[in-house]
Amino acid sequence: MMNSKDLLMGTAALASVVLVLVVAGLAWSPSYTQPIGGDNTAQPNGYPAGSMGGPGPMAGQPRSGPGSGMGPGMGGPWGTGGPYTGAYAEISMDDAVETYEEYVRGMGSNLELLEVMEFQHNFYVAVKERDTGMGAFELLLWKGTGRITPEPGPNMMWNLKYGMRMTRSYGEYTPSIDEDKARETAINSLRKLFPGSEVEVEEAIPFYGYYTFDYSVDGRMTGMLSVNAFSGEVWYHTWHGYFIDMREVGE
Repeated sequence: MMNSKDLLMGTAALASVVLVLVVAGLAWSPSYTQPIGGDNTAQPNGYPAGSMGGPGPMAGQPRSGPGSGMGPGMGGPWGTGGPYTGAYAEISMDDAVETYEEYVRGMGSNLELLEVMEFQHNFYVAVKERDTGMGAFELLLWKGTGRITPEPGPNMMWNLKYGMRMTRSYGEYTPSIDEDKARETAINSLRKLFPGSEVEVEEAIPFYGYYTFDYSVDGRMTGMLSVNAFSGEVWYHTWHGYFIDMREVGE
């Protein structure tokens, strides 16, 4: 039977965990001041019927990620209040790039933007390290809430340096699956997802623990997926919606 001392210690430990999560969420979620207005009634293109903005567990395809009974597309990352609203902020590509550049400058001089992509629900950015050229992490600027958050999925669960499961390593990062093998894995998965269609993947962005690929179906840019650099597991980014535009930013 738990005594009062054990109960107090358990309560204190739980409070510490909650505080850490709250602080982390606040640190990653600055407000975007653009007004919310208009609506978005267009439908996603290039995805199997029944999917929520892209291929994923609800389409009966490779699972979205470890323990993903509630796929990432079910409400947005870190409880942001559901980004898939009917009214979206009027944010241009120039606005998004400027906002991301200002945000990343505040995180250190060794980080810079690599590419920004506009999707139905959000603007995506890949951030890389200047000194290594490696991808550091991925962020989303949500049109529905006007906030920047870490991208869910691989960015949080597989990223060994900047994610939730980061490890302290004093040696060289040595993935067991190289980019060529990851590309092959991605293409094989896409061929199963889109049988009879021509699928292609762009050059990988290597992160610490995984690779992220943009992919197209029948010549049309369709979405993104990641391949774990150790297990080869495929994780589709189901939270973007349909593709709109992209801009290469890094040197």
